[in-house]
Amino acid sequence: MRAAVVPLLALVAVPAAVAARLGSDGGGVFAAAWSVAVVLGVLVAVVVWRSVRTTTSDLRTALERALLPAVPLVVVVLIGSPWILTAFGRHARDTGVGSLVLLALATVPFAVVTIASRSAAVAGRQGAALAFPAVALVVALALGWVSMPVVGVLGAAFAWLAGQTVVAVSVLLRTRSMITQPVA
Repeated sequence: MRAAVVPLLALVAVPAAVAARLGSDGGGVFAAAWSVAVVLGVLVAVVVWRSVRTTTSDLRTALERALLPAVPLVVVVLIGSPWILTAFGRHARDTGVGSLVLLALATVPFAVVTIASRSAAVAGRQGAALAFPAVALVVALALGWVSMPVVGVLGAAFAWLAGQTVVAVSVLLRTRSMITQPVA
């Protein structure tokens, strides 16, 4: 349960950092895109939570189960992002599509990070369970803080994608079993 603290912190910290750095206009646009992308992340987290229950859980199967519903929804968000953001107003639609696309793409590496965190928690390695999402969050906040003045909300979304990707690649390189197990 403690491993869930960092993702919950990210729910608030990332949009708060954007609002602090860019003001209410940029913060509002990012919050619109973030609120849509969070739904994808919650879906992944729920599937992972139910798939990884023991230390013998098959991580590749957990990844497949998490991505099976998520990837089609990510594609829908990628294609429909202008129309989806219209629900938040014309300004969000006009300026937030790129951010929503990047945040939706981050769902895939987020699944890997979530599986790594959950499997560490199940194995009783609370430090590792906290470290995976914490490193992703720190990378996202630091990179976002530096890039937002230059590219606005797009910088924050790219930073989130980069943070998740850095940790996911690290996890996949260390636990090749997630990607190299033969499909049964």
